[in-house]
Formats: sequence, C-alpha cells, structure tokens
Amino acid sequence: MSSENVGVNTGELGRLASELLESGGVVGGSAQVVAENLIGAGEVGSHYPVEGAALRAGLEALGARIAGWSGATVSAAESVAVSVNRQGAADRFAAGEQ
Repeated sequence: MSSENVGVNTGELGRLASELLESGGVVGGSAQVVAENLIGAGEVGSHYPVEGAALRAGLEALGARIAGWSGATVSAAESVAVSVNRQGAADRFAAGEQ
C-alpha cells in the first residue's frame, strides 16, 4: 500500500458537477417535450388504431427513459458536488483551518 498523497482538483470537480447538473436539466427538458407531444390512434388515422396505440406506448416509454436519464445525471451531479464539499472540508482540516 502506498503512502503517497493523491491531489484532487476541487475546482474542476465543481465545474464537472455544474455541467452535469446543466446537462440533466437539458435532458429533462427533452423528456418534457416528448411528454407534451404524444400521438396515438387519433392522430395516425382511423385505419391504424393498433399502430397508433403502439406508437403512443413507444413514445411514453421513451419519455420515461429520458426522464430516468435526466434524474440519474442530476443525481450524479449532486454526488460530485457533495464530494467536492467533503474534500474541501478535509483540506481545510488538514491545513488546520477547522
């Protein structure tokens, strides 16, 4: 086991958290666009009720997956932000700046 210190650039990690949070918001907006533009049997024509229902189900599933992706991205951003805060506190403690 090595006793070397590992440097952590909290500024860069903070920037990563911010970018992840912004990305999660953008992806979440895309999920909202899908949810607001669902089409189904009524929009594809009276001769295609099965296809319209399948199309709507597919769009609903897509919206749910995009929303999940957004949530996961935001959760990752929050986790990185917490790590940045903890690392900063550890650095201050190590420097005697409790």
